[in-house]
Amino acid sequence: MEMRRGYLERRALSLANGHPAPSSGGRGGIGHELVNAVLAEARSRRGMRVIQLTVTDGNRAAQSLYERCGFAPFGVEPFAVAVGTGFVSKVHMWCDFVKPQAEGGSPSSSRINADSRA
Repeated sequence: MEMRRGYLERRALSLANGHPAPSSGGRGGIGHELVNAVLAEARSRRGMRVIQLTVTDGNRAAQSLYERCGFAPFGVEPFAVAVGTGFVSKVHMWCDFVKPQAEGGSPSSSRINADSRA
């Protein structure tokens, strides 16, 4: 997995290239550990506030993993990636690790303070 600085005045990171091998049922395995390690690293970086990622639409195992780690979807990008002669859509997700979302809350319904806690 790789973290890249985002576009929100260095308050965001993008989680990219996460493809752990399938494990024993997909609950609490290496993928969960890796995502939590990335979240811990991001929390330690001064001024970082959110992590964003995309998941291939229909990849329920990956999307469920990210949701269990605190990510929430905020939109779908249709025809995001060309695959063979077709396309796949991407589900965009984010995690505000400074102010956790309420249980069942939606990031789109919360406002992000522009001046943040830099």
